[in-house]
Amino acid sequence: MRVQLVGCPRVTSAALKPLVSNIREYNPLTTSERTPPWMQRALRERGTTERPGAAHNAKIVAYYAAVGHAGIKRDEVAWCAAFAGAMLERSGIASSRSLMARSYARWGQRLKRPRRGCIVVLSRTTNPALGHVGFFLRETATHVVLLGGNQANAVNERRYAKARVVAYRWPRPANVRKTPPLDEAFEHALEHVLRFEGGYSDHAADPGGPTFRGVTIGLLADHLGSRLRDWRRSTLISGVKALDPGQVRTIYRTQFWVPISAHRLPAGVDLMVFDAAVQHGPRRAIKMLQRAVAVDDDGEIGPITRAAIAAHVPAKIVSAIGEDRRRFYRSLKHFIHFGRGWMRRLDATIAQGLERANHASAPGPVDNVSPVKEPTLMEKNKKWWAESLTLWGTFITALATVLPIVAPLLGLDITSAMVEQFGDAVATLIQAVGGVVGTALAIFGRLRATTALSQKLVQVKL
Repeated sequence: MRVQLVGCPRVTSAALKPLVSNIREYNPLTTSERTPPWMQRALRERGTTERPGAAHNAKIVAYYAAVGHAGIKRDEVAWCAAFAGAMLERSGIASSRSLMARSYARWGQRLKRPRRGCIVVLSRTTNPALGHVGFFLRETATHVVLLGGNQANAVNERRYAKARVVAYRWPRPANVRKTPPLDEAFEHALEHVLRFEGGYSDHAADPGGPTFRGVTIGLLADHLGSRLRDWRRSTLISGVKALDPGQVRTIYRTQFWVPISAHRLPAGVDLMVFDAAVQHGPRRAIKMLQRAVAVDDDGEIGPITRAAIAAHVPAKIVSAIGEDRRRFYRSLKHFIHFGRGWMRRLDATIAQGLERANHASAPGPVDNVSPVKEPTLMEKNKKWWAESLTLWGTFITALATVLPIVAPLLGLDITSAMVEQFGDAVATLIQAVGGVVGTALAIFGRLRATTALSQKLVQVKL
């Protein structure tokens, strides 16, 4: 059955062909028209500058650490190669991990012509060991414009003569680190998010515009590596409506899950930051995470942020991000239209995040171990049976009263000599005293007993 949506532009195969063919796993090396992810990161670093005197910019120090030189704590050390390498490393591209600009002259693959975001290696003086490195932005007839670090002690754009260009380099496929595989955490987080993202909508008050399953036309254009204005609006709307579940999953993974490094976050925190990234953008979501763990909110998850995350209780991070998101929602002018739904979604996300965080931190069951029974007072203070006054009293009573009666039945004979020696009176007295003493001991021993009896091996040598 074919359903025609009233008021929607007709979807033609010609309009969908360039879109459907490109809705695939994002590959930063295939299309020169795209702004590669390392270039996007570099553009956000503009304005970072050295600090004069004894103070040092922590962001520049973090560049050194990103390329394996964590021992450098001063921002005066030449850092153009550290900046370029950090942008590559943070985007999943293996850098040269060297602080020498010329190390990139043989890194990756050579380009005959520059493309946006490629590495440009420049000479500096006549010394072949010295140089400069940055990312290509644009060119004139005589100059190249680079975005780089340590350009007049800052991250900025500067012009350099083409005569100084040593090489244009681009990552090889072997430089691209494998993206972490999908796992249970991502599937759970995606299922949670899609529970609140409906079908196609185009609400007049929604700044995202036409949206399908949470994917806006702007997000689709960004996923395709281009700007929104580079596409016809009707073409993007058609592409959004044509997304299948696999394509939606790919977009959520490449645009949100991977950029926030969710696979390295604690259980529960990954869900909260992922949902925040979908709602507010990855950079703002990372800043919320950083504020929750009390570090500078620069929007980049580096070693300082990771150490702070490890030092905090995941459930408290979830709660802190939740309160931050609640305040941010209320500050938006669109809260009057969507606030109730936002709050329901946030409450559900907090509950799910806390549940996963607490479940991950709770001790698991121990297999093949029987439950331990608390011993009673008598079991805690067991004593040898020979120490029991109760038993000794009973034993004496038996000797004094029972034995004289039972003895003849057992073949025991009380000789006349014994009777003559002790006399009937003495025997009767002993019997009476023994019975009284034995009975008293039995009663007294039972009244004071608080411990159970245990067996003990006794050896008698004759």
